[in-house]
Amino acid sequence: MMLGLGNGAGVIADVSYAVPNAIGFGFPYYWNYQVWGTKGIISFSAHSKGVELYSDQSNKVEIIKGIETDNDYLKDFVSEIKFGTAKNINGSDVFMSTRATLTVQEKVL
Repeated sequence: MMLGLGNGAGVIADVSYAVPNAIGFGFPYYWNYQVWGTKGIISFSAHSKGVELYSDQSNKVEIIKGIETDNDYLKDFVSEIKFGTAKNINGSDVFMSTRATLTVQEKVL
């Protein structure tokens, strides 16, 4: 999927399941995303140890570390769609996700 906005920002994402069976979910670029704008680019995948930030302020990549969790958010997401309930998503998780999203936005702005 590719999305381009009128202001020059854009998104490229590969969320396909089309990988060789022998590699399966271990493929390092599984669910791979790139988001770009005039001030920077971020890149991450399902197996990333952090978000790669390429900023117009530096010629080196910065790795923004994620927050470790024991929850399986993909299973919770599917459960929410199928049954209307998600076992492990609570207010604390929503705040943690929001904080992580704002941290990334702050780095890019």
